[in-house]
Amino acid sequence: PGLVLYNAVGSLANLAFIPVAMSGLAAFNCFQHPDGSYSMKLLPHVQCYQEDWFASVLPAALICLLVTTVIYVWFAALAINSPSITLAHVRLNFLLGRFSPETYYWNLVVLSRGIAFPVAIAASSNAYLVGTILCLVA
Repeated sequence: PGLVLYNAVGSLANLAFIPVAMSGLAAFNCFQHPDGSYSMKLLPHVQCYQEDWFASVLPAALICLLVTTVIYVWFAALAINSPSITLAHVRLNFLLGRFSPETYYWNLVVLSRGIAFPVAIAASSNAYLVGTILCLVA
């Protein structure tokens, strides 16, 4: 029962990893108006770097980024230590189920690729650049 719960929580964290990262980074993806002010691309009615943004959007974004960091560090630590864990393929099925025991380290590549998606979208306002980056890491 404990092993099933652990794998279920791990699978849920794996599933939520990219959407939570994208939500956290969306707060910093802003566009400039002709008057020099900035608005969020996701929520154009919210002006970036204004009082409302600092009070509501920024704390939520920081929580999302903290959750993403915790998940990434947790998964990376498990993947790195998996060779020394007894029956790691069974205990960490949510993380290692796609890989053979000899190629456990590929999970770090997949996790890093998962971070590249939201970073590419948040870092660039150029749709062609985002498309190119996503094609390269997909």
